[in-house]
Amino acid sequence: MAGFSLLSFGDDISFWLSKVAANFCIALGFALVVLSLHQIRHAPLIYPLAVFSCLPLALAALIYYSVIEPSTNARVVVISVYVTLCTVSSAIVVNKSQVEDLKLPIMLLTGVLVIHSLFMLFRIWCTLREPNIGDFLHAGNVHQLAIIMTAVLLSTLGFTYNWILNARLMESLYSSSLKDSLTQLYNRRAMNEMTSRELTRSLRHKHALSVIILDIDHFKQVNDVYGHQVGDRVLHNLGEILINNLRAHDVAFRYGGEEFLIMLPDTAINDACTAAEKLKVLIESHTFWKQQEKPLTASFGVAQLHPNDQRTNLIERADKALYHAKEQGRNTVCKGEFEGTVSA
Repeated sequence: MAGFSLLSFGDDISFWLSKVAANFCIALGFALVVLSLHQIRHAPLIYPLAVFSCLPLALAALIYYSVIEPSTNARVVVISVYVTLCTVSSAIVVNKSQVEDLKLPIMLLTGVLVIHSLFMLFRIWCTLREPNIGDFLHAGNVHQLAIIMTAVLLSTLGFTYNWILNARLMESLYSSSLKDSLTQLYNRRAMNEMTSRELTRSLRHKHALSVIILDIDHFKQVNDVYGHQVGDRVLHNLGEILINNLRAHDVAFRYGGEEFLIMLPDTAINDACTAAEKLKVLIESHTFWKQQEKPLTASFGVAQLHPNDQRTNLIERADKALYHAKEQGRNTVCKGEFEGTVSA
């Protein structure tokens, strides 16, 4: 707004302030808009670099048409061209993001930026056709409208910035409420929501669905002998093992204490057992803390969805299979009572 304030003084102050500095402040402001959008949307850096690289050229042109060959029309064209470059770059930055944001504020901001760019092109066309402008403060309606259009753009920027950031905050809070802070896996609340949804989908489309429940063997002894900090490290590392070694569409949850549940969509029980065996080997071969003297192991119960199942039935069968794995000496994989009749 400093640029528009300096413009309003007209010939009452030095032309270096009312013409050169005023227009340069406007140009700098639009360049900073591109930079701020880049920071918010994490878009490629080339766009803010491009507009800032052109800023010295715009300043040189403003000085030339203020000192060497004074022309209000030429200065209007220079600043309008630069503003158009910035608004077009801003529209591209908004839509070339590496971050997934709400679509509505992005569409609104893009629309206002495009309209502003088109108006600036229209302003350039009008300026090139009209006679020399004597006093900018008494210039035609199109130049007065440019100030209003800029005010609308700035208001939209502020509104959409807050909208996007608040939406991100709400999404972050919601995600945090579904994640276990220690293991970074989904928690029990998320498990109830996601398993119910996936069970409904699998039954509707007659797809296989399997679950694995795993329990760390003798975990209480780890806490008693080495302390709860080591116990927490074990849980954290186990969470990392699950995150890094499951398929993209498999989902792991912290079921409670040292128990974990893994949901495997479109997976029959034999394939789920193979996945459990792989995890069993990974856990047994992993060093969880420096003073670890013998391998840490886990027991696994596996169950597949039955056509008449409820969510609790499926989990209960996997839990019983885990109990049988414990009875058989731990560090083993057991299947649930039913293998299911649906096919993947």
